[in-house]
Amino acid sequence: MSQLQQLSNKYNDMTVRERVLIVVTFSTLLYYTWWGIFVESTDLAIEKNIAMNKEHKAEIKNIKLTSSVLNEQLKAGLKNEKKEQITALNKRLEGLRKKLKSQTTELIDPNEMLHVLSNLVYKQSNLTLLSLKRLSVKPALESTDKEVDAGSDNESSEPLIYKHAMQVKMSGRYADIVSYMQGLEAKDWAFIWDAFHLETDEDLKLTMTLELSTLSDKVKWVAFK
Repeated sequence: MSQLQQLSNKYNDMTVRERVLIVVTFSTLLYYTWWGIFVESTDLAIEKNIAMNKEHKAEIKNIKLTSSVLNEQLKAGLKNEKKEQITALNKRLEGLRKKLKSQTTELIDPNEMLHVLSNLVYKQSNLTLLSLKRLSVKPALESTDKEVDAGSDNESSEPLIYKHAMQVKMSGRYADIVSYMQGLEAKDWAFIWDAFHLETDEDLKLTMTLELSTLSDKVKWVAFK
């Protein structure tokens, strides 16, 4: 009898409680391994990106203030050199806006987020989708956690970056859950991993709840059809 067959027979002889304990133990090991390898490195890079965007936003505000002062001086009849200063400031302002936007290009657009998540479920995994819902939209660069009306057309003229979050709940085998998370990590876009929860029932069925978010300069959420 092979060693694999012996292990299989030993597993079959276990009680349901013992099997559940084994599954929970492996699930816990999976969670901490996945968190250490994938999540922490991604979050550190995103936090650095957000910090840089905050600096750019502050600089843009200073430039706007300076430009406003110079415009007032022009109205008072000052020389043409003030016009040149305003032109230079406007060019720098535009450059900063482009730089701010380029730093979020590797992050998935909200309008693609639902497509990517559902595509991995329906076409590239054996998992069963239990629920998929969007969460509130919040400004990522503001100190406040006030929610944003994602259905509003009144987007701020300020170069604000927004955080769009989704919660996906699925069930399936251990190997399929691992494969699904690896598929997410392999995508060209970067997700922010907000929360991960894995549970099992007496039938050894695994259920995973995952909360993911992405950054965008768009306040509007994806429209569900």
